[in-house]
Amino acid sequence: PIVFFHIFKNIMSKKNVLFICSYTKKSGRGHLIRCLKLAKNLKKKNFDFFFLDIKGNINFKSKKYIKIENLDKNIIFKYIVIDHYNFNYNDIKKLNLKSKYIYFDDNNRKKFYRPYLIINGSPSADKKNYKFLENKTKLLLGPSYQILNIQKIKIDKTRNYLLLCFGYVDEKNLIPKFIRWIKKVGYNKKVLILVSNKSKNYNTIIRLANEGKYYKVKNNLKNMDQIYAKSYLSIGAGGIMSLERIIYKIPSIIVSTDKNQIGNCTYIQKNSFGIYLGNYKKLKFNFFKKVFNEMQNTKKFIEIRENCKIFSFENSV
Repeated sequence: PIVFFHIFKNIMSKKNVLFICSYTKKSGRGHLIRCLKLAKNLKKKNFDFFFLDIKGNINFKSKKYIKIENLDKNIIFKYIVIDHYNFNYNDIKKLNLKSKYIYFDDNNRKKFYRPYLIINGSPSADKKNYKFLENKTKLLLGPSYQILNIQKIKIDKTRNYLLLCFGYVDEKNLIPKFIRWIKKVGYNKKVLILVSNKSKNYNTIIRLANEGKYYKVKNNLKNMDQIYAKSYLSIGAGGIMSLERIIYKIPSIIVSTDKNQIGNCTYIQKNSFGIYLGNYKKLKFNFFKKVFNEMQNTKKFIEIRENCKIFSFENSV
């Protein structure tokens, strides 16, 4: 997004950037997407970038990685971009690098090591949460600074899929529950399930899907824009994909699977872009049934759909 480029525009020397990004088999798609999109645009401005090699992360052959023990050898990093919940203050301090530290912050960290810039693209981001910082720290807060995986596409006028996705690996094992619930309410239309074949509950999902003729399972994230273009309604988590679905004009039934999703869920409910079922541990079938029936071409569904149609995050495309 162009909005980020002014941060770097006056930098003509030491044009190396180090990304500390969380992306594992279980989670981190949103972290990876925004780091890769930022890196791609910085590369156009002749920046070179590296990713820190972190145990447990998925590495890509096309990207350059550097181990922690090699950080002080030869390469000088002007910026370090941190998009990793579990890489804490002490971990960052131990790097002992005289760089400018940029943080993607979704969880409202209470402690930052030498923060030069903090980016929080959550709709619920509030300057009050950062009042403990020194005034010299730059803040980019709110959805205008959200980096999403958005492509400009033509929306299918006959979109007819119900999209079911709770993160790429369905870590909280919610897809089987919702397949059963969707069947129980008697829904007889197309359901597209997006989940990795590496998910621990993949075999269960396949079995349940095969028991009904309306279910299709897709297990890769390529061409997400085409998936969104065909979906008229979604059931999913309140992470980064919940914001993407608004951009693609898809009303959502959402569940928070982590505390950092509550802000998104509250925002979506408050602005009538979807309906929030609550935390994944407290889901009730009767409430789901009520909400699901409300979202079947009723006045409520039309209201939510129209709200999504007229909404877009500034600079998100």
